[in-house]
Amino acid sequence: MKIESKKKEYIILFIITALAFFLRFYKLEENLIFHGELGVDYLAIKNIISGEQTALLGPPTSHPWLSLAPIFYWIMAIVLPLGNYHPLA
Repeated sequence: MKIESKKKEYIILFIITALAFFLRFYKLEENLIFHGELGVDYLAIKNIISGEQTALLGPPTSHPWLSLAPIFYWIMAIVLPLGNYHPLA
């Protein structure tokens, strides 16, 4: 009885996850909004790739004195060239 309950839970979790992936990636290119913050991030990543600057601080938050970790920029510096510098990458 317990095993069947666990299987049902896993099936429900799988369905929810599959639906979430579908809704996230359905017409992604049409729904992508390229705003100023995204452009600033891409310029920072371009500077890392071209060797002009090394990111020691990540994207700024709503507080000017607080920035996130630069791991986002470092990962994107690998992903963007692989995706031919397309914003969807």
